[in-house]
Amino acid sequence: TFKVEINLYQQNFPVQIDPQVYGQIVSMKNTDLDFDGKWDVILLTEQGKILTVNETGYSSWGSDSFLVGNIGRQPIVPPILFNNPFRSSLKSKGLVVLAKDGSVFGYSFLANHTIDTLFSPITINSNITTHPLGMIEADSTVRIYWGAENGYVYQLNIETSGVNMDSLLITDEAIRFIHLNAQNQLISISQSGRVFRDGTFLQQINLPYAYPAGEEAVALTRQGEFLLLERGGGNIAEENIFQFDSPMITHPFMKGEGDYPNYFVAGNNRLYSFNYNFTQSHDFPVQIYDPDRKITLPLSPLLNLFFDQSARQVISLVVTDPSGVIDGFDLTGNRLADFPLAVGDSLLISPLLTDIDGDGDLEIAAVTQKGILYLWDVASSYDRFGWNQIYYDELNSNRNNNPLPANPYPPEERLSDQLLPEKLVYN
Repeated sequence: TFKVEINLYQQNFPVQIDPQVYGQIVSMKNTDLDFDGKWDVILLTEQGKILTVNETGYSSWGSDSFLVGNIGRQPIVPPILFNNPFRSSLKSKGLVVLAKDGSVFGYSFLANHTIDTLFSPITINSNITTHPLGMIEADSTVRIYWGAENGYVYQLNIETSGVNMDSLLITDEAIRFIHLNAQNQLISISQSGRVFRDGTFLQQINLPYAYPAGEEAVALTRQGEFLLLERGGGNIAEENIFQFDSPMITHPFMKGEGDYPNYFVAGNNRLYSFNYNFTQSHDFPVQIYDPDRKITLPLSPLLNLFFDQSARQVISLVVTDPSGVIDGFDLTGNRLADFPLAVGDSLLISPLLTDIDGDGDLEIAAVTQKGILYLWDVASSYDRFGWNQIYYDELNSNRNNNPLPANPYPPEERLSDQLLPEKLVYN
């Protein structure tokens, strides 16, 4: 095995998606729309336009170079994607897009490159306040959830026989966040910080700044308070020392008889890693820029296999500076070979990791404020169980119970008994 330089663009990229024509891109997701083994990039704009890009640098759906649909309203992002459960000779991929005004739209992408409506547009009597998240039952039924300003959580059921909708009144105030735990029980957090499980009140918390993550629903405040949403407790990691900006991601590592999660988050020029017990991982935090500078890092970290400086393929993290820099580090805090990458323009949405040409290699996709979509072709292997896009997967589940196949730095050998590494001193 030998490493190829990362600074080569994927063939047919970068491409320009003109904001004057389509609007500002506000979301980027990743799926195999036509079941050909090649991942497609799905983009949403602030105007509600739906765009797709495949390995050719354009869309193979519809007559426009990129445009495949338009809800004509301001969307809530990201949307949700899934395999349709309908019995048909053709496989199809479903896409559900929510609008802030309470409208819900569904599209069906058939493997023969035709597009149809999944259901007639739905309107609820409230503004929608969360992005959608979903689960798939054993019988292939797709259940999609979202929260609303009126205190309800709505459930859209896409079954082999058709589409129907249920609703559950959670509270008398707006729903701010939702999450499905490992048992697919619905965790809801209201605007004032009240936590509910399947509609039953659990506890009052400090309102987190981002969506909960993990098999065990864990949320985070900007000051470093880990919130165990279902059983209370948690850990305050030296309040006011940390400043967190990004969504939190999780990854399970084997320890003894079971899987234990690590938690990763970025903020204030640093990338943080915390163990399952919320102590800080050895060799973290990693300082992105040296000398230190005060910058916010609001975009989601990503995790997959990359080559380190010794040409080993190891589990590694990607972190993005919205000023236009993408950086990568292994789990010992060392910068990966051939990073950082620079795009020369602002990055407003989280990049994603993909395999757009189906060759088994990983590509990094990022779209700039000016609508330029970059793809870098990376020699390392693409693993679909990595944290490859914001909120982990097509369903926005924000949880991962699939360890990647290789980890040269077992966390059980690197657990620190201290909350902060000895090398790091805060005044």
